[in-house]
Amino acid sequence: MSDIYDELEEIKRRHEIEKHNESREEYQVDPSCLKCYRTDEIEIRDWFKRFWKIFQKVILEAMNYNRNTYTKLMEYIVLTRKDGEESYPSSKKKKNKEFEKIKKEEEKLLDIVVRSIRYRNKSDYRKIGIISVIKVICEHYIFSEDNEFILDDQTEENLLGNKELLTYRYIIEDDELDIRFAKFEEWLEEIELVTIKNKGYGTMRNFKEILHLEENIAEEENREKIKKFQKSITYQWWDGNKYPKPWMNDDLTDKIIEKIVETKGFVEEQSDVGELESSDDVRESNSNEGDEHIERIYRNY
Repeated sequence: MSDIYDELEEIKRRHEIEKHNESREEYQVDPSCLKCYRTDEIEIRDWFKRFWKIFQKVILEAMNYNRNTYTKLMEYIVLTRKDGEESYPSSKKKKNKEFEKIKKEEEKLLDIVVRSIRYRNKSDYRKIGIISVIKVICEHYIFSEDNEFILDDQTEENLLGNKELLTYRYIIEDDELDIRFAKFEEWLEEIELVTIKNKGYGTMRNFKEILHLEENIAEEENREKIKKFQKSITYQWWDGNKYPKPWMNDDLTDKIIEKIVETKGFVEEQSDVGELESSDDVRESNSNEGDEHIERIYRNY
């Protein structure tokens, strides 16, 4: 959140002036507004109270939540629930499309959750880190026979003991890691440097480590980590390879470093601010509509 704190403060300031002080017809939307998204007219259930208590133990700067926080977090938990009897599409292409669609919806909901929270000052965690904290907590929700959300007793321990989160202040999930590695493979094939034949758990572990280096990957002290990653890959040999021994080639090491810096770790840049401000999900609605929305989620799930 440290990366978007100033932006959120400016949105809050403009919204207060344009909406509540000057009563303009068109105004800056603020998903964190405690007046527009009041919680005193809805029931804040125990599942959320437990979430907030654990969340604040990591994100110490989190000060207030509102109806946006509550409803969008609920939608996220429901969206990511996996039933034991759920059948997945047999077509890999169809499965990938459905995964991408759900992932985009997840990102949209989590974006609103993060932006709906009021922070007393800048956190040590960036936005991606706060999202990681939310995801770790939400992974531990289970559903009772009455379809109530229940948080298991290991949640706090698993969150506070997560080494990746504590070390890097965010988590690269397995699905995300696979997507980034696929982009890495595509890049190698596009520029016809080398072709990867096989990768193992060690490869993916090393890949995650160098992604976490971010811009520091260019530091000389980290060069051996990239070399270790190169050596962990099994390459397809063919005469057209520009690098006959890619597992030890210094030029390939340089290319990998340059590409990771250029693409910020093979991450697609997203402009979620514009989408957020124009989205119907964050437009002010009256409290009755908010209540009906919450009850509809409970009824359907």
